[in-house]
Amino acid sequence: NTILDPQSVREAHAAGKVRLLDVRTPAEHGEVHIEGSTLMPLDRLDPAKVSGPVVLVCRSGKRAEQARQKLAAAGCENLAVLEGGVTA
Repeated sequence: NTILDPQSVREAHAAGKVRLLDVRTPAEHGEVHIEGSTLMPLDRLDPAKVSGPVVLVCRSGKRAEQARQKLAAAGCENLAVLEGGVTA
């Protein structure tokens, strides 16, 4: 159960070490998103398309944690949640 602070995520993403997966709705993603993140809404999560290391992103961190639990239950590894969500 890994929660990463925004600075760590920024550095890891800039270095190409993690993939950012945005689990919000397409409308929310369209409003504001992290450059380079991939949209995969919570209701359309596809564990087959997720390979770590991945940082899950939502507005506050709540949906990202739900997504992490779903993906972990499906056997996905190297998952983390962005602390404070996209606004952080």
